[in-house]
Amino acid sequence: MKQKAERILELVKEIKYYRNYKKKLKENLDKVKEKYRKGLIGDKGYKEFLGKYLKNKSEEEWMKYYDNYIFQLLKEIDELNLQIHNKFLKTKKIKKRTSKKFVLTEKTKKEFLEDINREDVKRFIKRYSKVKKEKEHGIYESKKYVQLANFFTRKFSDSLIKRFKIFEKLRKALQKAEIRILFRSYVSSVIFYSLVVSFLIVLFSFLLGYGIRSVGYGVLGLILFLGFWFLYPFSIVGTRKRDINNKLPFAVIHMSAIAGSGAPPVKIFELVLKAKEYGALDGEFRRILNYINLFGYDMITSLREVSKNTPSEKFKEVLNGISTSVESGGNLKKYLKDKAEDIMNEYRLERRKYNQVVSTYSDVYTGILITAPLLFIVVLTIMNNFGGGFAGLSVKSIATIGTYGLIPFLNVLFMFFLNVTQPEM
Repeated sequence: MKQKAERILELVKEIKYYRNYKKKLKENLDKVKEKYRKGLIGDKGYKEFLGKYLKNKSEEEWMKYYDNYIFQLLKEIDELNLQIHNKFLKTKKIKKRTSKKFVLTEKTKKEFLEDINREDVKRFIKRYSKVKKEKEHGIYESKKYVQLANFFTRKFSDSLIKRFKIFEKLRKALQKAEIRILFRSYVSSVIFYSLVVSFLIVLFSFLLGYGIRSVGYGVLGLILFLGFWFLYPFSIVGTRKRDINNKLPFAVIHMSAIAGSGAPPVKIFELVLKAKEYGALDGEFRRILNYINLFGYDMITSLREVSKNTPSEKFKEVLNGISTSVESGGNLKKYLKDKAEDIMNEYRLERRKYNQVVSTYSDVYTGILITAPLLFIVVLTIMNNFGGGFAGLSVKSIATIGTYGLIPFLNVLFMFFLNVTQPEM
């Protein structure tokens, strides 16, 4: 009876030891993860920490291991209590255990359960505190000029955001444009630096002798600066959307080929991202992997979160299709293969239509920007022989303006037109 009671006490101490170790391991892992999320620890240091303290196992595997181990110790205590109970009642109904090897040996403890103390973790964090995160996990970094703008205009910008619904569109545009600055900070910065630019315009205009007109120039500068930075995220969203749609057919073909090899969905995105061939799409793939590897989201949730903020409806459709296939247990390989064929056929059709339109544009370009300048030079030559000018300008002035001003401007305008009218796929 004495031996059984001593054994129970040993088991209680053993349970207490592993509960404390499990708690300590969890606390320190959470602490290092928080430093990693804030960018105070780099990828290299974070992986080294996990390799050192998790012994090539995941955190979930260790937590499950401790729970099972503690459960077995509790079972042994229960069996010993039952034996003591049966001994006092003089009954033969005693449960027998198949094995008593639940307590780890000192060698096993030393090899697999190295104790983590807080000083060790502090030294680790201090060692890697100056290591910047790699681009794989982008974070919002606080800049001095943003802090300055927040200090002066934060309250005013917050009131504008609450009052006008148009700022909600700007918020969504910032998310889709992947501009790495917080929304409220962006609004504060735009307002503050617009006022600064306006003040500088008024100051310099006044010093140059424009008098009261300086105020008008300042107001005009304020409106132009505010308008430019308000529309800037929308411009980036349009550019990213066009780039994603142009690269999407080839990315889906790549994904289909990887899925055909039997790779899991997460590995598909990792391998496509490593190729670094798909422009703005790489940012979308990186966000999916960040949700999974950094924030611990499951595959379905990660795909849905990214699909909410992607600027491309076509890519959103692909992500929703993948999540549906994974969630329902469908054939992901077949889905990606069929989707790749559909998107590529649509891509070829759009390109064929665009080539026909470009041929029309080329005729327009030939007529306006090649033939017309030649006729313009001929007319000016004739006018020069007879003398005179046009609208108070001499022939030489007209030729200079046309050659160095009008013709280059029309060429730039035509290039801009081609870029705007280029199909998204």
